[in-house]
Amino acid sequence: MAVWTHIDHVAISPPVSSVAWTSISASYDHLLIKMSARSDDTTGGTSTLTDTELQMGNGSIDTGTNYSDRALLAYGAGNALTTGSTGQDSIQRIWIPSDSTTADTFSVTNIWIPHYTSSNYKSAIITSSGENNSTTLYYWGNIAVAGLWHSTSAVTDLRLNCVSHDFSSRSTFDLYGIKGA
Repeated sequence: MAVWTHIDHVAISPPVSSVAWTSISASYDHLLIKMSARSDDTTGGTSTLTDTELQMGNGSIDTGTNYSDRALLAYGAGNALTTGSTGQDSIQRIWIPSDSTTADTFSVTNIWIPHYTSSNYKSAIITSSGENNSTTLYYWGNIAVAGLWHSTSAVTDLRLNCVSHDFSSRSTFDLYGIKGA
């Protein structure tokens, strides 16, 4: 039976551009971030979803071009798309709603980092959705991302960056360690 340990809770107030954890214990099998977030971007326009990016590290955050990802997206009026990149400085395309979307809606995001202490490259399995009262292109979306940090080092540090503007007040981030799963 899996044992979940709540490692940390971060509640945003005032808005910030990133959330980070350092010196994460190696005593778990897997890590999970549960995120309920929103961007303070009010520009609107054709896109009301804001990208968030994940970076990992061992002793410090790796900001080099050591990440790749592949994503499956559903958005707008039934649109679907797959996309991916290599040689990036983060795992990208974690969608959250901006302040241009329906008031008081936040993302539903899970970020699994299995076997984060193994000597293999580190993977991240991410699901995220941004709700909105519209079917217009990029006004709502669901996305599944498979990401890879090209390092055999154990993960001791994590950072989530809000690409456009800041994470809004009342955004929350919970880090869990899972053992025995």
